[in-house]
Amino acid sequence: MAISINTIIGWFKTGKKPTEKQYADSWKSFWHKDDIFPKSAIEGLETALDEKAVLEEFEAHLIDENAHANQFVKKADKTETFKDITALVVAGVYTVTADDMFKTLLYTGYDNITVLFSSSVAAAAGSKVILTQQGIGSVTLEVSGYTLHYSADESPTLYGPFSFAEAVITDATNLQVSLCGKLLPTYA
Repeated sequence: MAISINTIIGWFKTGKKPTEKQYADSWKSFWHKDDIFPKSAIEGLETALDEKAVLEEFEAHLIDENAHANQFVKKADKTETFKDITALVVAGVYTVTADDMFKTLLYTGYDNITVLFSSSVAAAAGSKVILTQQGIGSVTLEVSGYTLHYSADESPTLYGPFSFAEAVITDATNLQVSLCGKLLPTYA
């Protein structure tokens, strides 16, 4: 039997003397931690749970190489600044070239790789590269000849599909990196 909170408060005001029944009814108006709490008692819970993705479907989507391919193709057709570097990785490393500036570099591979930004590549201040990761392997960004500016102590790394980074050359000696997307650790 649920009693309104205002009624219960009225029973226990200063100078009032609640009866044994009022005291018992006040306790019966709340859920006890030993009670089994029915899902139907939580407004909107069933609807919210029905809207959640099924774990197996979500995990399958994460490893589906073509899950969002049409969005990337549309972007590539529109901007003509899209370059797939997957086949260009040599011994686990892709070195950014001057031709890569102001392009979106796409990696769709399964191996862990390093993308290297070298100050020996002619690039003006303000030049930038966006790196997007659709593969399973991680992509670590490293620098040679630049001072890396990034919010963490370790090298910035993209983990898993659909994560991306923007690297901007701020001047002749500095590279600023911003990461977006999935930034989870890999497991051996």
